[in-house]
Amino acid sequence: DVEGQYPDGIYTVLYDGDGWLEFGIDAQAVDRSVKGRVLVEVVFTSCNAEGEYKYRAYICENGIHVKITATNKRDPIHNIRFLMPGFAEGYTEAQPFHPQWL
Repeated sequence: DVEGQYPDGIYTVLYDGDGWLEFGIDAQAVDRSVKGRVLVEVVFTSCNAEGEYKYRAYICENGIHVKITATNKRDPIHNIRFLMPGFAEGYTEAQPFHPQWL
């Protein structure tokens, strides 16, 4: 259980290469319109003390699952970046780190 260690929102996933990424548990792809970028909706799931589900949970475990389900042998998926909500605009290769960690 990650106990809410990440915020709900729309995350930006960037990757190089050619292939397909699948997302699961608390993450769901919502926009694949740009090659090398997937917008992913993340909604934290948890159970209350009585084991009742909150949000769209189907289990009490939570997290963000990312899986490469297809890739091109000549140009495989690599360099996957998972950017928090609100930080895609300021992301650059020269400054890839969240400001909190600087």
